[in-house]
Parts: sequence; C-alpha cells; structure tokens
Amino acid sequence: MIWVVGFVLAIVIGLVIVSLLAALVAAVIELFVRVALGGALAAGIGIVAGVVSNEAGWDGALTGVLVAVLTIIPAILFVGRLRSSSRSPKVGVNTRDAVRPESTPLDPYSRAWVTASRLAPRAGLVTAEQACTRVIELTKRDGAIDPEVIDLATILRRHVPALVDETEELLVTAGRSGRRVAVDELVADLVRLGEQASELAARQGLSVRERLTVRRARLFGARVEI
Repeated sequence: MIWVVGFVLAIVIGLVIVSLLAALVAAVIELFVRVALGGALAAGIGIVAGVVSNEAGWDGALTGVLVAVLTIIPAILFVGRLRSSSRSPKVGVNTRDAVRPESTPLDPYSRAWVTASRLAPRAGLVTAEQACTRVIELTKRDGAIDPEVIDLATILRRHVPALVDETEELLVTAGRSGRRVAVDELVADLVRLGEQASELAARQGLSVRERLTVRRARLFGARVEI
C-alpha cells in the first residue's frame, strides 16, 4: 500500500516539475522573442537616425548606434506590450445581457383602446378606433381646423380613457351577468363615438373637395357650382 502512495506521489511531483520546466522554457522563449524583436526594432530606428544624421552632415554611424542603444529597452517593452495585448482574450458582448431600449409607453388614449380590445375583442371596436384616431389626426394638420374637430378630439382624448378605466374597475366587483352588461355598454359607447367621428371626418372630406374645386376654378377660370 505504501509503495502505491509513493508511486502516485512521484507521478504528481514529476508532473509538477514538468509543468514548471515547460513554463520556464516558454518564458525563456518569450523573453528571447521579445529581445530579438525589440532589438530589431531598435536597430531599425538607429539605421533611420543614422541615415538622417548622415544627410545632415553628422556622423551617421555614431548617431545610429547611440539611438539604437538608447531605444532598445523601450523597444523591448513596446514589443512585449503588443504581444501581451494580442494574447489577451477578447471580451465579447453578451446580447442577452445587453440593455434593451425600453419601448415608448403608450399615451392614455392609445392604451385605452388596447385595453378595450382586450376586454371585448370585437370587430366593431377596430372600426371605431380607426375613425376616432382619424379625427385626432385631423387636429395635427396645418392650416385652419374645424372647431367641431377640435371639440370631438378633446372629448375622445378625455373620455375614452375614463370610460375604459371605469369599466375595468367595475368588472372587478361585478358578477358574470354584470360583467357582460358592462362590456356591452362599453362597446356600444365606443362604437357610437366611432360613428360620430366617422361622420365628422366624412364632412371634413367634403369640405376639402369643395375647397379643391374652388381652387381649380380660380386657377383655370372654370365656372363651377358649389
């Protein structure tokens, strides 16, 4: 049993010695490479300095030797830094840990329609939302805006979120039949608002066509009836 322990211990010690020798050899080789490259770099700098000095009328050989001697240690350090940086592991960006930009929060009006569609996923709400949103978009155009458009857009921005929020609060405490009635009433209210918005948008479209007819008459001299 003792000889087995001794054999294993000898193997471990041998592996440690081999590892140390390998590390020592690698360090010596690396040092030799750095000295060789640094010396070559310093020699190149010295040659350039000697040529420049010779062109200037000075002793080029002496200047080159002095420059090479003075720059050999900085050159070795520079080469060592380059080799160390090239061997350092590249740090990659983990896309899963990257900070994701937060999505732009919805305004109360848009959020209300999203909630309404969740409470009552019905096709009529899509049409109503499109009509109401069209009226609100009309308030953002340039030029004169119909006061009716401004009034209805204000009502939509103010009361659609309130209708949806209060209905959602009611659904928390209402029974099954009460929830069904509350959802039906919400859908009916939003559909009515959508119908009003659609009619108003249609009237705005007629007004635009009328103005376009008058403009064409002024441009081309045609007589038209409005």
